[in-house]
Amino acid sequence: MKNTLQKTRRLIEIISLIPQDRVFLCTKKARYTYKDLTELSNQFSSDYPHLIGRNCAVISNDRESLALLLPVIDSISHTILLLPKDAGGQENAFFKAAEIDHVIHLSGCQVSSVLSLSKSRVPEKYASPTYILATSGTTGMPKLASYSLTTLLSSAKSDINR
Repeated sequence: MKNTLQKTRRLIEIISLIPQDRVFLCTKKARYTYKDLTELSNQFSSDYPHLIGRNCAVISNDRESLALLLPVIDSISHTILLLPKDAGGQENAFFKAAEIDHVIHLSGCQVSSVLSLSKSRVPEKYASPTYILATSGTTGMPKLASYSLTTLLSSAKSDINR
């Protein structure tokens, strides 16, 4: 499995390797299996085809929404900028720096809105699918750092049976 994780480019590819009846997430209102996640991904692709291959910022009002929908958004987006719901008024600067095309707001384990910012092409500096995170900003305004999924998963447990 470790080699599979290292070669994986999308979270949904990892999800497809896990038994589909296994529980992915339990919230106060619902229980989601890996099969549900796969179905949500297919539905998201159908509902938002204009996001395919685009650079998207994701802002979530709660952790459950982000946990459930990040793999879904990752399944079709080119670049994902993760921002807290209050980025200190610097959101537009982050959107511009990361060349964001769309801002996806999440709430209540669903997409609450999608705001289109531009129709720019995929920037060459992010040639493969990328996650962009704002640094802590301890020396002033936070800076953006980009990571591949492989880098983010490098220390993840990879034994599906466990």
